[in-house]
Amino acid sequence: MAASLALAASSCVFGIDGRPPEPNQFYFPTGLALSAGRTTLYVANSDFDLRYAGGTLQAFDARALRDAVRPLVAALDAKGGAAAACSAVGLARNTDPYLSPGPCSSFAIAPFLRNSVFIGAFASSLVLVHSPEGRGARLFSPVRGDPSLTYLDVEDDRLAPVTPSFALDCNVGADGFCNDAHRVGRSSARSLRGLQLPSDPLGTASSSDGIALVSAHQTQASTSVVVNPWGATPYLSYFTNKLAAGPTELTSIPRPAVVESAKLAGTASGYAVNYRDAFVLAYRGAAQLDLVEYHPDSGSIPPRPFLVMAQQFPMTISASNVDSRGLAIVSSEREACEARCLDAATALECQADCAETVPLRIYVANRNPASLLVGRVHTALVRENTTDDGPRRITAVFHSVEMHGALPLDYGPAHVRVGQVVDVDGSLVDRVFALSFDSRAIAIVDPVADAVEAIVRTGRGPQELAVDSGADNGETYSFAYVAHFTDSYLGILHLDRRHPATYGQIVASIGEPLPPAGSR
Repeated sequence: MAASLALAASSCVFGIDGRPPEPNQFYFPTGLALSAGRTTLYVANSDFDLRYAGGTLQAFDARALRDAVRPLVAALDAKGGAAAACSAVGLARNTDPYLSPGPCSSFAIAPFLRNSVFIGAFASSLVLVHSPEGRGARLFSPVRGDPSLTYLDVEDDRLAPVTPSFALDCNVGADGFCNDAHRVGRSSARSLRGLQLPSDPLGTASSSDGIALVSAHQTQASTSVVVNPWGATPYLSYFTNKLAAGPTELTSIPRPAVVESAKLAGTASGYAVNYRDAFVLAYRGAAQLDLVEYHPDSGSIPPRPFLVMAQQFPMTISASNVDSRGLAIVSSEREACEARCLDAATALECQADCAETVPLRIYVANRNPASLLVGRVHTALVRENTTDDGPRRITAVFHSVEMHGALPLDYGPAHVRVGQVVDVDGSLVDRVFALSFDSRAIAIVDPVADAVEAIVRTGRGPQELAVDSGADNGETYSFAYVAHFTDSYLGILHLDRRHPATYGQIVASIGEPLPPAGSR
């Protein structure tokens, strides 16, 4: 996994003299994020071998990418052969499928790239957050070389603008790099507690409202929280280093709908609802999951938010259960239940029933042994003790984690992501994607059946994946972009089960594969 390999190179790179990064290429990509309106694909490149003065963050035209790939898929479906399909879209046959799976040569980067800025070296991921009030969107990247949580203001395209801006706003200086004020955690003067970000920020997750960004710091046995006040500058608020060995990844627990409804009811009736946004944390060196809670500290002046390690959940599914590398939660079943709570008079109790009876599904990628651990996140509601007629008021909401099974994976699991594929009836259905970096494989898992549906054979070092699914002009589609870390290109995975010949296969690639310098 790239995050682990980078430790061998350097974990504290505060400034590197060298030539500026090349904006028109991928270079050890580690982060992908797709905008909510599906107009923009963001890519973080890590500059893993320090060839340049830093990494890059790029914005690609996702619509143009889809428009380029669709004719190729149609040509492959026509059964005229791969050569004819490639020729139909102006590409040659792929002469090295081991290096870059897929029938054709790569699409060039330039026709799709719309914007690029420079960031520090060793970016480890990307997190895109949106204001719940529709006031904007921000992109956060944990950068290990600074160290910082670098942020950029980007377009909030939830209303799908006709002409996207592809903005990457970070007050870029004359050197092309994001301004230092956008590298959160480097300056203790910008923290109310006088803190600097611990080194090696890795997995990062956001609260449902995009206000709390919690990161794991593997070599420091720490977690940190950066507060993102919408309309103001994000700042480092707190970190704790009293953790088990090797914290690696986090995922946030989606806030149940009943929380907001109960808060509204409490405001009207004069009582408070205790709810803290929660995160699940996994470790390389401990067979456990931790539940981390974010406390906004709103009663203090000024508020100084902090984290609390609320609970620990041992993992005992197999003999070891250590070396966990990825986490993901599937919440669609509960959300579908909540969407049915339409009657205003009974909505609160209906949502409460959804929270208590429909658990979330959680998946953990584990390396020892190579497996995808399967579990549930349960939600408990605390109600006031009263004998009054009618429903008792909700005063608190808590979560717990229970792991109950495992699915075998290819060697070297790295990340877990959630997205939707097109089912045989044309509907969009959930799937879990487990990336195995070492063995060049992605397992596509049906979360309802808890079964591996397909294995995707990739190029070297599949490090990250982002699913682009939806409908264009009434036609449902689903593709996934796969960041190949080792050879610095993106693969495009076809995820439409109506096309069995290409489902679960890499049908195209973007950018010429660039083998690492030592292997050229």
